[in-house]
Amino acid sequence: MLTFSEERRLVWSSRLSIIKVAFFLNRYMPFVGLAGMMHVTVSVDPVKYAESCRPAFIVFSSFIVAEYVVAEFILYMRAYAVWGCSRLVSFILGSLYIVFCTLALYFSGQFLKTVTTVSLPLLPTGCLVNLRGDIDRLAMSMLMVMEAFALAALLGKAAQMPHSTMMKRIFTDGIIYFIIILFAAIANIIVLSAASPVLSDFMLAPQCALHSICCSRLLLRIRGAYTSLSYTTLTYTSLTVSMPSFPHSEGASVGESLPLSDRSHKP
Repeated sequence: MLTFSEERRLVWSSRLSIIKVAFFLNRYMPFVGLAGMMHVTVSVDPVKYAESCRPAFIVFSSFIVAEYVVAEFILYMRAYAVWGCSRLVSFILGSLYIVFCTLALYFSGQFLKTVTTVSLPLLPTGCLVNLRGDIDRLAMSMLMVMEAFALAALLGKAAQMPHSTMMKRIFTDGIIYFIIILFAAIANIIVLSAASPVLSDFMLAPQCALHSICCSRLLLRIRGAYTSLSYTTLTYTSLTVSMPSFPHSEGASVGESLPLSDRSHKP
């Protein structure tokens, strides 16, 4: 909630677009999933609602899985945009996204199928479940491969634009994001491998929250970079949104669309 005022200023007033919808899904879907899972594992009476524990856990876990998919979509759209919305790049990134997301969703689905309720009197209320962590390790691996490809796409474009202030910001944020998510994924894989079945999903919710926070922050920083000058219309992923212009390090302004090339902009 620390960036709520920034979100309201930069996102709420913009026109409806695919990226805006993805931002709100990424931003608020984890609240539904995490709050629901907390309710199931802490508050639900396992005796009175024994038959509801497993389906409720799967439903709310699905929100967390969906957040990962949306966050990866945003990262791949960012990579697509910085490459100038190229058809070739669109085909390559789109193919990678579909293949890896399909694999990750398959492994996540198999993981959730292993949910079984257990009766352990650790707390007076709350449903405890067993999960096979070895299956979800594969989904985590797919996630990190997707992250690596998105970062590689940024690295390739940043190498072509060494003097672009905006590309430096986008690439630096991408590196920080990748490092945070990498350590979270490693911790998650360790827990999935070593923890008991009851605790194997312990790190899934925190990693989901980190994903949401970092991805939202990436978009807000890019949008916020434009606020120093008067607004101009900027095309983003084939949809126009109202964005302010931003000066480049060479004194030029942002062009009409991402990738925010070094060409000068004439108003």
